[in-house]
Amino acid sequence: LAWVLLGWLVFLLIISPLQPLPELKERGYSTLWTAAFTVVSAFCNGGFALTSDSLAGWIKVPAGYLCLAALILAGNNAVPILLRGLLRLAQRYGGWIGLDREGARFALDHPRQMTTHLFDRRQTRILIGILTFINLGQYVVLLASSLPRDSSKLIGTNWEIAGAGFFQTVSTRSAGFQIMDLKLLNQGMLMVYIVMMYLSIAPFVSRMYISEQTFDDSGHWKQTDESAAAAKSRFTSGFLFRHLSWLVVVLTVIAFIEDSEEELYNPDIPLFSVLFEIVSAYGNVGLSIGHPFQTCSLSGAFSVTSKLLIISVMLLGKHRGLPAVSDITLNFQYTRLRKALSLAQQPARRAS
Repeated sequence: LAWVLLGWLVFLLIISPLQPLPELKERGYSTLWTAAFTVVSAFCNGGFALTSDSLAGWIKVPAGYLCLAALILAGNNAVPILLRGLLRLAQRYGGWIGLDREGARFALDHPRQMTTHLFDRRQTRILIGILTFINLGQYVVLLASSLPRDSSKLIGTNWEIAGAGFFQTVSTRSAGFQIMDLKLLNQGMLMVYIVMMYLSIAPFVSRMYISEQTFDDSGHWKQTDESAAAAKSRFTSGFLFRHLSWLVVVLTVIAFIEDSEEELYNPDIPLFSVLFEIVSAYGNVGLSIGHPFQTCSLSGAFSVTSKLLIISVMLLGKHRGLPAVSDITLNFQYTRLRKALSLAQQPARRAS
């Protein structure tokens, strides 16, 4: 909640001096409501916007979309990083404001006994490295393929493309906001986006698998997997390629259905766009190349059967990153023992 309130205040200060977008003014949305809706959508990685062109109208407001980019990261892959950083600050300086420094230290030393979203120092650093490598690589490819491209001039100047490209890089794997027309980008870049959307929260989940702990019958915690190689194998089979066969089936069925519907079929909508839509749904991203004659996403032009298949893909993608039921933070026996330990410590604290 603190992140949302802080982001809302900063974003509101950025857009308040600006003229409201014509579409927002026409629909009667105030600056206050626009800031609140957009900030919550960014932090929750919802990807919803109050304008029909997503965030394309904010391309000349770099401070605004950079603020939203920070919120997107804070609400998704960067959660373990920020959480460990806040605990580190609490452990060092929390005594000044009455915080439990020893509790913060225990959480830092035993992160996976607290929550699935907190890692040890090594895994947190690896997560930082993975996120930096993926985002930086994607951004460099975008600049290299877009800046020399004539069609990119329709997006804006080179500086606007560079700024908006950074936001699009951050948004692509999770939030699904769109600040530039994807049809104007290089087809190879769209293929990169498909790979990134398929990976989605893979960097976070890979660290979660490796650091996962279980609670044995004797009351001691242990690593779920005996080695990092075993955890990586479980991550590959349980996350990366878990539903690949179903995605192929869905792509094939939708291709047959939509090609048979004469009122929906259009030669301007290739199979690549359908693939893009399916992978975006599986990654719970929401990006779409769009429909040439409608302002909705491509899924909006699909038949009922195809929409139901897209929904099934979204549900599978949403739940593929859940931890194993044996995770120590989800073990009710461990929760009861921890509660009993806390109650047993209370008389000792009163006595001291």
